[in-house]
Amino acid sequence: MSLRITRRALVVLGATLAPASLGACAANRTPLDGKWTVTDAAGPEAAIPTNGSKATMEFKGNKMTGYDSVGPFQATISIAGDRITFGELTHGAIGSVGEIGKAKMFIFAVISSKPRYRIDGYTLTLTGSGGRILTLKR
Repeated sequence: MSLRITRRALVVLGATLAPASLGACAANRTPLDGKWTVTDAAGPEAAIPTNGSKATMEFKGNKMTGYDSVGPFQATISIAGDRITFGELTHGAIGSVGEIGKAKMFIFAVISSKPRYRIDGYTLTLTGSGGRILTLKR
C-alpha cells in the first residue's frame, strides 16, 4: 500500500512541478535564441569574414557565444525594448590582421555599442552607433 501512495505522490508532485519548471525555462528565452550567421555589414569600416570564413553568434537566454575565423567570443546580454546590452566581452586572439581582423573589429564595434535589434523572419539586424549595421541569418 505504501508503494502505491509513493507512486501517486510522485505523479502528483511531478504534475505540479513540471509546469512551473517549464515556465521558468520559457521565461529565460528571448526572441534572439538560436544560432545566427553574419551575412552582411554596412557603415564605416564595414567588413565581414571572407574566403569561406564565417562569423556566428548563438544566443541562449542571457548569454551569447560567438565564433569567427580566429576563435570564440562570448558575453552576457540583457534586452530592454529594442536594445541589446552586451556585458564584458571575452575572446581569444584579437590581434588578427587583414580582412579577418577588420571583420572582427567591426563585429565588436557593433555589439559594444548597445545596438538596436530587429528580427524579420530569419534575419537579425543589429544597428550600432555611427551607422554600423550587422546583418545575420538563421
